[in-house]
Amino acid sequence: MRVFWKYGAFLPFILSKFPFLSTLFPVRNAIKHLIRFIQLKIFIYAIKNIDNLFFV
Repeated sequence: MRVFWKYGAFLPFILSKFPFLSTLFPVRNAIKHLIRFIQLKIFIYAIKNIDNLFFV
């Protein structure tokens, strides 16, 4: 997740350098959906592996 947030911090900078990127698709909505998707994946992974997490 640290890596994700590190690169996420560069997104506004990249978009300011390449303004045409922001016209290709609604960036904020895409990022929101991406974050929700990642959170959901981590949540599902944690539930599936809950036995492994608690009984190591």
